[in-house]
Parts: sequence; C-alpha cells; structure tokens
Amino acid sequence: MKKRVSSIKEYSGYSEEIFDGYKLTSQYLTMRDGVKLAIDIYRPTKGGELHTEKLPVLWTATQYRRAVLENGKRPLMTDGILSTPPGIETILRHGYVIAGLDVRGSGASFGNRSMLTTADEAYDLYEVNEWLARQDWCDGQTGMFGISYLGMTQLTCAQMMPPSLKCIVPNCSPWEMPTNSNNGIVNICQYTMMDEIMYACCVSMPAVPVDEDVDGSMLKAAVEQHESNPSSVEERAAAPYLDSLIPSNNRKVYLETYLPYYLNNLNNSGIAIYVWGSFKDLSNGIDEIMLYNSLKCPKKLLMGNWYHPGSIRNNEADWTTEHLRWFDYWLKGIENGIMDEPPIYLCRTRVPKDLTVDFNPRHLAHDGDFVSLRETHEWNYYDQWPDPGTKHTEFYFTGVYSGTVKSVNDGTLCPRTSDEGFGEDEYKIDYSVSKEKLIDRMSYMVATSSQDYTPFDEKSLTYTTAPMVEDTELAGFPVAHLWISSPVKNLDFYVTLEEIDENNVSHYLADGKMRASIRATIDPPYNYLGLPYHRNYIRDQKDLPLNTPVKLDLTMFPLLNMVEKGHRLRVTINNCDKGRWDTPELSPAPTIRLYHTEDLASGISLPVMKNR
Repeated sequence: MKKRVSSIKEYSGYSEEIFDGYKLTSQYLTMRDGVKLAIDIYRPTKGGELHTEKLPVLWTATQYRRAVLENGKRPLMTDGILSTPPGIETILRHGYVIAGLDVRGSGASFGNRSMLTTADEAYDLYEVNEWLARQDWCDGQTGMFGISYLGMTQLTCAQMMPPSLKCIVPNCSPWEMPTNSNNGIVNICQYTMMDEIMYACCVSMPAVPVDEDVDGSMLKAAVEQHESNPSSVEERAAAPYLDSLIPSNNRKVYLETYLPYYLNNLNNSGIAIYVWGSFKDLSNGIDEIMLYNSLKCPKKLLMGNWYHPGSIRNNEADWTTEHLRWFDYWLKGIENGIMDEPPIYLCRTRVPKDLTVDFNPRHLAHDGDFVSLRETHEWNYYDQWPDPGTKHTEFYFTGVYSGTVKSVNDGTLCPRTSDEGFGEDEYKIDYSVSKEKLIDRMSYMVATSSQDYTPFDEKSLTYTTAPMVEDTELAGFPVAHLWISSPVKNLDFYVTLEEIDENNVSHYLADGKMRASIRATIDPPYNYLGLPYHRNYIRDQKDLPLNTPVKLDLTMFPLLNMVEKGHRLRVTINNCDKGRWDTPELSPAPTIRLYHTEDLASGISLPVMKNR
C-alpha cells in the first residue's frame, strides 16, 4: 500500500493520477446580452479514451489569452504571460476537467473591456460557471485558480455567489486596489506595461480561434471590436478617483465590482477561499492579509517572499501539491488533513552576512527562485497573523547625525529617551529620485541591477538606528507618522524602510506612499486591523494648508523579516519615484519641512515580534 502523506511539501496516497492525457475542445458561449466568449475545455483521457464518470471542473478566466501556439502546437493552457501554472496537467490527470476562458474584450472573445473588471464581466463569470456545472461531463461542482488578474476574476465570480462554485485559490490578486494605485498615487509604470500587454493579447497577437471558427473570420471580427478598447493610462488619468466616471462608458466602473463592498457575499457564499500572496508582490501584500482577516467562510492563507510571477514558479511552496490538496478536499471530499493544519503558512526572510551586493536578475520574471541569491527563508505555521506576540514599537526621527549615509540630513531613528535632536528638516524635492534601477516589489517590470539603496538614500531624508543589540523579528505592518508642512496645496510622500548590513549596504524591506490630499482616515469597509485607512473618493480630497504642519499617517506594506544583530534600520523619505508613479513635477521644486519635536513627533511604528 502506498504511503499516505499530506503536507505542503508532499502529497501522496490520497488521490492518484488515474488518467494519462486529455482531449481539447473549444467553442463560443453566448452571454445574456449576445456577446460571445471563447472557452477551452480539457477533458481527461486514459489510453486515448475520454472519461465516462462525471468530474469536477477547475477553470480560470483571463484577459491575457486562454491559449497561444508554441512552435505550431497548443500546450495545455500556455499563454506566456503569468497565468499558466506548471502543474495543471498533473491535477487534470487526478480526475479534473480544466477550462480556460477569454473574458469579454480579450483573446478570441467578442466585446470591449478596460483593464478593470466590470459588472458585465461579473455576470459573465456567473453564467460561465453555472454553464460548466450543467454539462453532462461535470459532477455539478466547480473550483477556480489563477494569479493576478486571474485571481480577481475568481473573487469577482465568488461575490456573485454561484451555487456550483465550491472553492477558489486567488493568487497575488488585487482586492482593495482595483485601480492599481497606492493611496491616490497611480502606478504609471504598471499601466503603461499593461497597455502594451493588452494590445498584444487583444489585437496584435490574440488567442487562437475556437474550433467552429475554421477560417478565422470570427476571431478577426472579435479583434476588430477590441481595437476600440480604451488605453489604461488615458483612462486612469481621466478618472483618478475610486468614484470617478470612466469616459469610455460613462460608468463608475471602479465601484461596480469593488470587492470589499461585496464582502458579505463572500462570507455568506460558503465558498472556501485559499488566499495566496507575497510580502514582495507589486501591490497586494496588504490585500491578501486584510482579505484573509475579513473572511468568515472556510479559509487559509499562504504568503511567500517572491515577486509576482514567482507565485506559481517557486519551489518553496509547491503550487501543484497545495492546489491538488485543496481541490481534493473541497471537490472530492478527500479527508487529507489540509483543514486540520494551522490556517496560515508564511515565509520569514533574513538578509545574511557577507552577501554579494550587485547582480542582474533579468531572469526574474521567469524564475521566482532567484531571491535565494541574497536571502535566506524560513517557513512557519501560524494560527493568526499578525501574531498576538507582535507589539508595535515607536521609533522617532531626530536631528542627531547618524554618520551612516551622506543623505540630505542623515538623521537618527530611535526610541524617545530625551529631547536631543528636536527640530525640523528641510527638503527641496528632488524629482530625479527613482527606484527604477533598484530591486523592490516592482522589480519584475524593469531591468534592475542593484539591491543597495544607498544612492537612493543620498537624495532623500534619512533616519537610521544604532546597530540592533539582538536579532529582531519584524512581523506585521509598519506605520509611518509624518508631521510635514508644504508651500503647495498637494504633494506625494514616499516612505521606505530598509535594513543596513555590516558593510553599510542598504536593503529594501517595505515601503508606502500617499498623496497628501487623501490624508483623512476613515472607517474601512472591512477588517483593516485597526491601522490607518485612506479612501480615494472625490469627496475625500482636501488641500494641504499652506506652510502649516499637518500629520500624515501611512500604513506601509507588511513584512516578515529577521533583522540580524548588528544590522541597522533606516527610514527614507522623499516625494517622487520618477518614471514609475504619477507624481506631478512642480517648477520650481517646492521645499517641505518635516518636524520632529515633542509636540510634532514624526517617526515610525514597527511591528516587533516577541517570543516566537
């Protein structure tokens, strides 16, 4: 008898590969409004014979093409972007039908689309899910998978509460930030790249035609419709707020499927949700943790330390094993223990001593394992996260020189013990500041070359601690508290937390950013863990009072890092990230003031783990 093992690293003896191949068919499905959507269906075979028993269906909905040709052939669900997990055929052979959909306005499907999910698409996803469940080769149950946008479509489908959808695995998927902005600042680098990708996926290199489209005329007609898809950059510039009207359709598209507003639907659906994320992902480290903590349905959370594409190509948490365990449990009723484990599995990072500073990870978009070149990782289970053992510790900015960096001010960061260093720092905004050549959570989109942030720090305000007297685990959300004054009505503020090693090399840990006009905090529509929450509605905008101190409270991206004894921490503050975010460049460049006095105490609250 085969040994039964069920863990995140190994799974055997609970289900077997009972099939050895598949048969592919593709067709159009006609939606309620007449729009035709292209779908591929992969049914398992054994010895060339189709399965006869009814099986669960696992499917994904993509805007990046459900399939393309590779050397004249069609591998299973390969589209060359982000969405094809390496082990999907293994899961099919365990007895699952697999399906891939081109959402409306993309691939070989008809219709139009912006980059964001609309109410039309939400209804499409419901219709497609229930159509799949009704087929005579399906046992009436469905599950969904996919990364990034393909995770958003899972959550969008789940919010519609289709009765046949039993479980999903949204992977590195935006939830709170459908506009890909961070506290009012838009990621222009991301939008520009997405426009290029979407033009390829919808127009210049669309998906393969469906079976019935023998001469390709239907694909040609669909592509002609796609040519009027709006530009994401232009659309976002014309509609900067969450409640803006989108010019292309005169609708408040951002709000139509704003997932937090449908939280009750998720919680009442009974759909089991396995949230995958990463502490290094582009914009979603906050999203996954807040989503998990807001859910009341069956749930699990896994957070790695990879960049966006690495979430399905990283061996530290095997995609195939964990997805198969999840689907076996929820769709086949196999008691494999996945729900008996602690619900949260997280990766802790340590910057080791004596590491090489510079290297060129241009292969990063295809290899999520490259981070092992500069970090060590340790995985742990948790019952909840942030862990109850985490205590926020206040560190304050001072004017005392640290002697660690030739920055604009070279201040210190420390617990308050006296009034030494009280005062203020002036900073004339330097619009050449950029992280474009540095390794951070956007690294997979640009050619990076260094992980040493020292040149970046030198153009900024910095505040650096003394060497840590012991290994210190940071586990949660840093919160920056900035008392600033400005001679202009609105500015962007960028805050970066770094670890300084024994060679005085500065390593990225976490960051946050905020447009000052949305500085007001409001009650969030979900569990935001008591942290400062800002909303980007039109009504939330408020100019800065000129040359008057105001406070900015900024929740930064989460981290789980062990900072070694002898290393330092540094907070770096500036007002732009040239070429990547949409900060307006003012002329002449204004000079801000950042205060660190007894009454106007700027600093950062760090989540320090005790007794883990």
